[in-house]
Amino acid sequence: MSNIKRVGISGVLAAALLGAVYSLLDVLPYPILGKVFVAVGFPLGFLIFEATPKSFIHGLAPSGGPDAIAWAIAIGTLLTWFAIFFVVCFIAIGRVRSNPAAHPDARGASQFSPPSQSRAGGRER
Repeated sequence: MSNIKRVGISGVLAAALLGAVYSLLDVLPYPILGKVFVAVGFPLGFLIFEATPKSFIHGLAPSGGPDAIAWAIAIGTLLTWFAIFFVVCFIAIGRVRSNPAAHPDARGASQFSPPSQSRAGGRER
């Protein structure tokens, strides 16, 4: 499989996993898992808040303050988990071997061969 296909499939799978985890945390709120989910994304959220222009932050939350920080952390959390899921999917897809051609010995080994007479001859009386 080409790397372009792997990247595409990994991106789709990562987005689906992220959506599934987010939906699961929304439907079945486990406070501990939600805190871990946000804590992993906090460092990137802080960097997004500090590194982006103030106009971007003002566009996210016109009132500024805690809303802007919350939006930056939410974006950082989603991007962090997307990257984690993407890497896991990319590695998992890379380990899957795609070989459409049968091995040359596979057909011969799969055919039924009756037992030879020499083995059966020792059991006869």
